[in-house]
Amino acid sequence: MIFCRSTVVTTIFKNRVAYIYKGDEIVRTFFTKYNIGFKVGEFTVTRKPFSFPIKKNKKNKKKR
Repeated sequence: MIFCRSTVVTTIFKNRVAYIYKGDEIVRTFFTKYNIGFKVGEFTVTRKPFSFPIKKNKKNKKKR
């Protein structure tokens, strides 16, 4: 388990699963040879996905 997201991924983590602490939850990530040299925090998404609220259609429209 990794608590510090500023640590650099080295060859020790190659082809291994690591659990990264995000502050409120723990995220499971798998490191490959392409992840070596980057920081661990780059592979954890910390933002919530945003979606626009769905508008309700008015059913009872007045007839003219």
